[in-house]
Amino acid sequence: MSTILPTTPTHAVPAHLAASGRFEQVVQQGVVWLYGAVVVVLVGFSSGGFLPPSWGWAGFACFAVAAAAWLLRGDLQLGRPAFAFIAALVAFAAWAATSALWSTSVTSSLRDAQRDIAYVAIVTAGVALATRAAATALAGGVTTGVSVLSLYALATRVAPGRFSEYTSAAYGYRLTQPLGYWNAVGLVAAFALLLCLGFAARGRSLAFRALAAAALPALAATAFFTFSRGAWAAIAVGLAVALVLDPRRLGLCINALVAAPFAAIAVLEASRRPGLTHVGATLAEARSDGHAFAVVVLGLCAASATVTVGVSLLERRVVVGAVTRRLFATGLAVSALVAVGVGWQQVGSPWHISARIWNGLNAPPQKFTPDVTQRLFQLTSSGRLQIWKGALEGFSDRPLLGYGAGTFWEVWPTKRHQSLPTTQAHSVVFGTLAELGLPGMALFAVALLAPLGAAVRARRRPLVPLLAAAYAAWLFHAAADWDWQLLAVGAAGLLVGCALVVEGGTTPVRWLRPIPLACVSIVGAGLMFYALLGDRALASADGAIRAGKPAVALTSLQRASRLQPWSSEPYAARATVEIMRGREADAAGQLRLAIQKDEQSWTLWQRLAQISTGRARSHALAEVHRLNPHP
Repeated sequence: MSTILPTTPTHAVPAHLAASGRFEQVVQQGVVWLYGAVVVVLVGFSSGGFLPPSWGWAGFACFAVAAAAWLLRGDLQLGRPAFAFIAALVAFAAWAATSALWSTSVTSSLRDAQRDIAYVAIVTAGVALATRAAATALAGGVTTGVSVLSLYALATRVAPGRFSEYTSAAYGYRLTQPLGYWNAVGLVAAFALLLCLGFAARGRSLAFRALAAAALPALAATAFFTFSRGAWAAIAVGLAVALVLDPRRLGLCINALVAAPFAAIAVLEASRRPGLTHVGATLAEARSDGHAFAVVVLGLCAASATVTVGVSLLERRVVVGAVTRRLFATGLAVSALVAVGVGWQQVGSPWHISARIWNGLNAPPQKFTPDVTQRLFQLTSSGRLQIWKGALEGFSDRPLLGYGAGTFWEVWPTKRHQSLPTTQAHSVVFGTLAELGLPGMALFAVALLAPLGAAVRARRRPLVPLLAAAYAAWLFHAAADWDWQLLAVGAAGLLVGCALVVEGGTTPVRWLRPIPLACVSIVGAGLMFYALLGDRALASADGAIRAGKPAVALTSLQRASRLQPWSSEPYAARATVEIMRGREADAAGQLRLAIQKDEQSWTLWQRLAQISTGRARSHALAEVHRLNPHP
């Protein structure tokens, strides 16, 4: 009896099913890309995500997306790095909320916890959406988002007066829009530059590589116009991490060296435009230099894309042997040794350089000059070392629990040794130690280091080393500035972290199930929606106060008091309304109610002293001096 063999393999997939699978994959990648881009752009254009209402709507929307994604994913394969990433962030947010029990300011602690929960929502949705096949799409979406923010910031410089009111004196003539803080704009530009370098070197399609390379000169110009030294230091850190992790260093170095001249020329041309770099430049001077520079940058972008396409085509035809790689590595090592030798001879020994750097960091800012580019060559820390010292002193007072989330603004006045007005610790590390103690810092460290651990395991995947470079640059900058307080900046970094933990997660956590995860996400969405209602009421009251409508403000504040009974903010705002109505006695009463909610707030005591008399005023001033002994 004969056997009839099939003419096609039994494992072959019908053409229509294969096409359907490819279509579904393309759709999934498009959705993931859109999520990464939209979150970064929308929060970025909402004052960088600094204000609480943006935390509420972002958290609500992202938790809703996460719930839908969990329910739609039939094959839940959440890897261990991704689970550790989310679990540690959830534990950190829970610890921040719990710190309200011992906090010096319940209002501030629950505010900070709200922002931390928004981060949890953003990360949860990112991990829920991005399967391993779509991790690159998530990174691409973030790259698109941070590039849009950076290019918008550059547009405010090359087309002054079109996107915002022109002034060459504001913040030393540094780019601040749309995030509101120049160092944050510098970090976003550096972050975008590293990500675009990754896609230019390792993008799957020639078109994507060309597009990413085209953005590099413009992104370098954006970083330059922020005059942020931290941004350039972050780029250096990122490139170092990429070189350490990437097994294909030769290809990375070639692509970086090809793109570097165009970015360098863009920075050089930018520095030669006094209308764009000097405080006091007239609008006509700024427009003239801005328009001329825009033409130069566009030409450099086109040239960068063209050369990158040429290198990409050449890479496909040239096979680099082991001998060439060894020679290249030897050349890099020799070049590094020569650079060290020349630097030793010209500048001094390493310990001499270290002493100069330390003295420069401790020195006060140098004398103001109209040429803002000179700031890039200053070593001063702008008071950061003193602020970090104050944070560490606060940590030494309460090493286990800290003062409570979001309370550094109350800690700093009692610890500062110089008159440096600030409400931020300018470091996510030192700020967390002072506010949440060792347990909070441990949870935070697990969360933030999980993506780097995943990157080490997945370093042979093409894009992973450059994603890790951008993530490391973000971590480095966040350790020296208040990036965590800007939701857009933190979201960009954490979403790249999502891509890394998804790329590096091969062993799934088998006991997790979609429905419980979806239920938890729905509960989170409900919490953030409730928080959003209170924040919207406060924002509405603030708008009414600014518009001179006390009656409208009172209605909104009554709603805010019901929604946020723990907060001092509605009562403090109502005091402002009562002053507008000429009722200072009622205003004093509202301030006393606010102080009952936040007894350690020297600003509330100061406001009470301003409208009080006699013993009440003396008592309020004594409290101000106790809480802020170094005004």
